[in-house]
Amino acid sequence: MGWSVRIVLLVHKQRLNLKQHQKKAGFDRIAHMYRLLETIAFGSVLQRARTAHLGQIAEAEEVVLAGEGNGLFLKALLSANSRCRVTCMDASPTMLKLAQARIEK
Repeated sequence: MGWSVRIVLLVHKQRLNLKQHQKKAGFDRIAHMYRLLETIAFGSVLQRARTAHLGQIAEAEEVVLAGEGNGLFLKALLSANSRCRVTCMDASPTMLKLAQARIEK
């Protein structure tokens, strides 16, 4: 395993309200069922679209993923390029936890 991944939570400073941020918002509400909802709505089409051009970054040393979600693309990227360093950003802490768990399997 030569890859490394840095997980980053995106927060808009001007909109940060600690009480509001502690409540589940945005994709946090559906994060745990997102994969199921994605499959029901799109089948495998969305993942095929995500990975369609993965070969073009198979030799990349540094990759930034913004809005990665639950880590499906991240896992595919690390399978295709075991030497890259990835910065994975998302506004949803729950999605980032799911992405981290997916690559640790």
